[in-house]
Amino acid sequence: MKASAGCELERFRAPITRFLPQDGCAHRTYPDVTAGRTTWVHNVKTLRKVDPLKLPLMTSYFDYPITETLGGYAIFSRTTYKHLTLVWAHPDPPGSLLPILFSRSRFSEPIFGRYGLIWHYNYPFAGNDSTGHILVVWGNTFSPEKLLTLAKVLCDVYTSSRGSTLEVQKAWQQAFTEGRIGDSWAMEGKYDSAKNFRVTGAKNLLGALGVDAVLVWTALMLRCRVAVLGSNAAEAIKAVRIFPLLMAHRYDAASVAAGNSPTLASPASLMYPYVTLGEGSLSALSSSDEINECDLTGALGNALRLDVEKGAEAQLADLKECGSWVAGFTDPGVLQKGGDLWDICVDLKGKNVVVAETSKSK
Repeated sequence: MKASAGCELERFRAPITRFLPQDGCAHRTYPDVTAGRTTWVHNVKTLRKVDPLKLPLMTSYFDYPITETLGGYAIFSRTTYKHLTLVWAHPDPPGSLLPILFSRSRFSEPIFGRYGLIWHYNYPFAGNDSTGHILVVWGNTFSPEKLLTLAKVLCDVYTSSRGSTLEVQKAWQQAFTEGRIGDSWAMEGKYDSAKNFRVTGAKNLLGALGVDAVLVWTALMLRCRVAVLGSNAAEAIKAVRIFPLLMAHRYDAASVAAGNSPTLASPASLMYPYVTLGEGSLSALSSSDEINECDLTGALGNALRLDVEKGAEAQLADLKECGSWVAGFTDPGVLQKGGDLWDICVDLKGKNVVVAETSKSK
């Protein structure tokens, strides 16, 4: 079933957003969305009430859930008044991911992080107005180089089209359906998945810690919580990619070597590359010395503050649920949370390892 020629897409408002052609065709949604609820479909010309169960199903790339490699993407922009806003998302970020993305917004450097089984890859860019933008790609695949490159390609499309989300959507659909965007990006063949768990710098990192490196290895063997405090996100993220490799023997050797094993069956199961605490994020966003500065006053500022705080709570809950992890932080306040948050903390700047009092008996 196809939409009539020239029809536009409109948004199907429900717990998870999907798109509908104007002729009333519905894309298949998740079971909880079509559980007999009545929902609204908004059109620029009309606002009509529809019953999701009475809408015909159709199969398209919109049907793919978040468990696919390419789960979705979003564009965040900072206005001339330094208000951070969500410009576009396809589909809506699932669960608590949106406030987490607000909490982890950084305009200074590309980052990637994890929430549950969802990986997100943030790429900042100036755009045409130089106010600052961030494009985020998320999915269930741990492949930083591949998906950060995809985010960069989408950034280039957004900039070259002078901020056209339609052009970005076209590029995304091409990546989703064809597995490539022209000669700029390809799902297969261009990136070696085996490099996902082959990170350089392990010798320098462990050498800088000296004999304290044994504490990190012991903590990982005992499935403890390891916090990594870096002076910037890139430093913390790199260390978080290295430490879990000390436990690579726990997983299938062939899959780890190939770099294509699922998150829970690989060293990536321990990785939380970039985690933000509420006070740390708010401090970074409000500091006038930071390139990440955003306005936290007024109605929009207060909304951002609430999102950041909600995102921090969701991150801490996620860490507690995981139990054993290696997480990267840049907020110095994490040093004061020994025992409650972590068992050992690796201070990359001080080149030392701190063991929580409650964990010394282990």
